[in-house]
Amino acid sequence: MNRVWTKEQLFRQLWYMDDLDGDVFTVVVHVGRIRDKLKKGKLSELPIETIWESGYRFNY
Repeated sequence: MNRVWTKEQLFRQLWYMDDLDGDVFTVVVHVGRIRDKLKKGKLSELPIETIWESGYRFNY
């Protein structure tokens, strides 16, 4: 999949909030935790790619 999701888009989709009253840094923390768990599963490649100054791309 080639779509890049911004932190704001992920925040709105995952926490069902239209406004950004919450902190979008929450997305960064959760992505980091997911990556840690995937690394423990010893995947050869991680399916979450950071696109600097844009957001995240999910490769699956």
